[in-house]
Amino acid sequence: RLLPTYGDAAFSLAAFYELQGKLRDGVFVMVDLLTADPYQLDALLRLGELLNATGMVREARFAFERVLRYNPNDARARSALGRLLSPA
Repeated sequence: RLLPTYGDAAFSLAAFYELQGKLRDGVFVMVDLLTADPYQLDALLRLGELLNATGMVREARFAFERVLRYNPNDARARSALGRLLSPA
């Protein structure tokens, strides 16, 4: 795995993996970024989105809730969590 040095590179790499259908690789990139900076809320939100897309709903929920713990007013995390929890 490649560990990007800068957040922008990590987001670009995760987006590339997503386009290639390699969602788990995108998850690993976001986890690496969060290891370096655990308070990177955009990365945490993106991680939740990728986890949800891979079917890891419980983990995605945890990521969205963690964003809201640090920023209770984050509309993106609230919306994502609402979509995740709403019955189909």
